[in-house]
Amino acid sequence: MNSVNLLFKLGFLIIVMLCFGLIWQITKEDYRFYNAFEVNYVGEINFSKSLKKDLNTVVVNFFDSRDTVSKDINTAMLEELILQNQYVKKAEVYLDLEGVTNVFIYFNQPFIRLIKNNNIHYLDSDGFELPPLFGVDKKLLIVDGDIDKVFFNVISDLAYTIYNSELLNSLIGGIYYDQHHGYTLSTKMCDLSINLGLEPNIGEDKIDMIKKFYDFLASNLNCDYCKSINITYSNQVICVK
Repeated sequence: MNSVNLLFKLGFLIIVMLCFGLIWQITKEDYRFYNAFEVNYVGEINFSKSLKKDLNTVVVNFFDSRDTVSKDINTAMLEELILQNQYVKKAEVYLDLEGVTNVFIYFNQPFIRLIKNNNIHYLDSDGFELPPLFGVDKKLLIVDGDIDKVFFNVISDLAYTIYNSELLNSLIGGIYYDQHHGYTLSTKMCDLSINLGLEPNIGEDKIDMIKKFYDFLASNLNCDYCKSINITYSNQVICVK
């Protein structure tokens, strides 16, 4: 008799679990169709978790503020709300065929490392300071000196030239600016400085001059032969001891 009751209770429990599972699945699919959203971070460089949490809250509050779950989603409005965060470069929102709202958030990316008050600050290509980061590419140029917004525009152009040149990208580690002497590049080879002067125009001719000098230095001279080189003049490399 006890075994019959046990089997009955077990069978009843299984039926209840199956019904609950079916109801949960229906509810889940219904919620997915009307309310579901997925936030994706594209091209991020390990931004703080608090920043992601803030952005997730923006999306959640947007859905909670709707009058009804069946109301059409204003994707443009959601994008504008996300873009109010100063660290977001771009936001894209679209609905898939199942009615799920897909949110793609693109952060401003670190472009250089600026030394300021003995601390490192990460700036994007527009000179905007980014939040604390970790795991950032150590190949990013280090910039130091009397840098303000006007001079940063020149620094930015110079950095693009360095990043886009295979030789300079492997050779140059930093940029220093002094309002009297101009722009100086620090190299990873022999700790040699390259003086560019007040107008840091580096074309293919200057890059070729640098390459020829370094090839000659590596083959015929010691690292302590020059402390710096000056390439401000056309077709001349001046060694400063």
